[in-house]
Amino acid sequence: MTSTTRRRSSRTEGPTRWSPLRDSEKIRWSRVLSAQARIAVDYYDREDVKEFLVDAVLDELASH
Repeated sequence: MTSTTRRRSSRTEGPTRWSPLRDSEKIRWSRVLSAQARIAVDYYDREDVKEFLVDAVLDELASH
């Protein structure tokens, strides 16, 4: 590179999926951290948990 600084083009980005968040869409970080801890110990790989998750997803899909 030369001694001159190269300017980055400034571009304006549209709204991302993270902004703006409505009140009902706020991230509940305590739940995220809990889920990450469960993932770390392979909690979701247990058969009973997999069955529960599948049932919960199917129930949610059926309600829409």
